[in-house]
Amino acid sequence: MSYESRIFIINRTEHINSNGTIWIHAEKIVDLKMCQMDSDMNFRNIFTQNIDYPIVVDGETTFSDKYGEPMKYSNVKTVINYLEQIPDNYRRISILLGILQNIDESKWDNIQIVHYGYWGGNKTMFIIFLMIYLFAGICEEIWLNIPKK
Repeated sequence: MSYESRIFIINRTEHINSNGTIWIHAEKIVDLKMCQMDSDMNFRNIFTQNIDYPIVVDGETTFSDKYGEPMKYSNVKTVINYLEQIPDNYRRISILLGILQNIDESKWDNIQIVHYGYWGGNKTMFIIFLMIYLFAGICEEIWLNIPKK
């Protein structure tokens, strides 16, 4: 398993209640799994500001990623500038770059690009390995208990 990146494009809006308290509404517009962006790059380092709102991720409301690190955000221009410097040899970069380049920020309140780190890798292979390991243990026990003639 490896460190993987997931990108949320959030429209952050502040509202003032009648009693004067401010509440924040964060609408998740895009949820894009970028997979292993940090294997060769410092992708995470461009996200420098902690979010001040929770995000629902896989049914869980949280301020942190799967590693317990606070989720951080950057602005559209910073992420575009970073992605344009990367050689175009990773197919997911063009997807994210295309989305970001076509955002008209004047039509939104406050667009934030949020980084979320999570465990990756081939979970299916891990489960298969675990099943083989358990099956081998069962077979060994059966083999050892076969009456010898």
